[in-house]
Amino acid sequence: MIGKKYPFYTYCFGKMGKTLATARETGFFQWFHLVQSDEAAEEPGRLTRFRPEGKAFRDLCSLEALEDSNGDLVQLELTVSRTFIEGRERVFAQDLVKSFLVAALPDACQHVLADLMQEINFRTASL
Repeated sequence: MIGKKYPFYTYCFGKMGKTLATARETGFFQWFHLVQSDEAAEEPGRLTRFRPEGKAFRDLCSLEALEDSNGDLVQLELTVSRTFIEGRERVFAQDLVKSFLVAALPDACQHVLADLMQEINFRTASL
């Protein structure tokens, strides 16, 4: 779960934007069929957890979104189980992580991840 960190600042998460509403409209949410599984009050506003809709991956990963009281995103956290990353379905885990980074980071930061993305693509292609 996302821990408390002070002070809170809102951010623009690349293609996901500044609000949970805009994030939910992205190809990332649509492609991975992310649906809300939990919601709770948490400083500075609300924590919402999403999981894949399908049974095969539902318990293997989650995305938590922390919003402030105005509905602006403060933090996004993707959690992927090690069994998913190292298991038979690891290609899907790699695609999830890569897609999250591409969707959540601003375009200006994408070059920083070029080597990591190339490695993920290489590993996926060699399977």
